[in-house]
Amino acid sequence: MERYLPWFILKHVPGVGNLLFKRLIDRFQTPDQVFQASDHSILSVEGITPRLIQAIENPRKYKVP
Repeated sequence: MERYLPWFILKHVPGVGNLLFKRLIDRFQTPDQVFQASDHSILSVEGITPRLIQAIENPRKYKVP
């Protein structure tokens, strides 16, 4: 179950809907790689804003329902 946790966390970051989730996974392959990516790399994904980068950088603030 632990290996799926990053997937749930990324999916539940406020502002990351289905389309952005797919774009992030298409670009980085796994949520772990999204969380480790540089701001510049994440900004290269269409639809990502600086505010979303902050939310992605601090995923522990968000609880998975």
